[in-house]
This record gives sequence, C-alpha cells and structure tokens, in this order.
Amino acid sequence: MLGKHSRSRAVRLAYAEIMAMDLAPELAARVLPQVRRFVTRHKCAAKAPELAGFLAEIDYAGAVPLQ
Repeated sequence: MLGKHSRSRAVRLAYAEIMAMDLAPELAARVLPQVRRFVTRHKCAAKAPELAGFLAEIDYAGAVPLQ
C-alpha cells in the first residue's frame, strides 16, 4: 500500500502489481511526490486511475507493460 511515507521502491511495486507496468526508478522518483500529495489529501491509497493520472501529470506515456 502506498502512503505518505512510501519510497520509490513502493511506487514501483504498486505500478507492477496494480498496473502491470515496469516503472523505471527515475520515473518512480518523479511520481513519488504526486503519490504523497494524493494520499495526504484523500487519506486512501491510489488505485489504477490515479496511478495512470500521475504518469500523465509528468507527461509520460511510455511505461513498459510487464509480460
């Protein structure tokens, strides 16, 4: 579960488990502030729509789907 104290590794795991995407460490680091803002504001973990939105916010659409 992602929370306000999560790190990049947790973000990568969430994208792998929820979105079936292999997110590069540098992208996870870019998404991490958005994850923290979301969970602080909404008091719940981000789900697939939010995770996709975080990628859109950083103008990234090329995450590699896991096979």
